Amino acid sequence: NGDVTLLRIMASPTSPDVIQENTFQIMKRELKRTKWLDPSTMELVFDRYPWLGVNRGEIITALCSLMHPVMAKQNALAFSKANILSTVTTERIIPYSAAIADIFLDRFQPRHHLTDEELKVR
Repeated sequence: NGDVTLLRIMASPTSPDVIQENTFQIMKRELKRTKWLDPSTMELVFDRYPWLGVNRGEIITALCSLMHPVMAKQNALAFSKANILSTVTTERIIPYSAAIADIFLDRFQPRHHLTDEELKVR
C-alpha cells in the first residue's frame, strides 16, 4: 500500500571555507524532492545506474511514460510502460538515453538554454 523510507545522513563539509549560506537549503530541497520520485526512477538511479543522476533518471522515465500512449496504439503488449523502460535502460542503450536526457536538460535550462542551431548540431 506504500513505501516507508527512513533516511539518515550525516553531512559535513571538507573545508570550512566551502560552506555557503544556501548549501543546506539546497540539500534540504533535494531531500524533500526524493519523496516524490517514481519507484522506477529510484531503482534506475540508485540501484542500476548511479552515475546517471536523478535529473536524467527522471527525464528518461518521464519520456518513456510519454511514449507509451502513442506507441501502445500499435501494440499494447509490446509497448507497455515496463517494456519501453526496460528497452531504453539496457546497458547497450542507456548511454544514448542519458545523452538524450542531457540534450533535454540543456534545451530547457532557464538561465542558458540551447538555441535551435546548437540543438541541430547536437
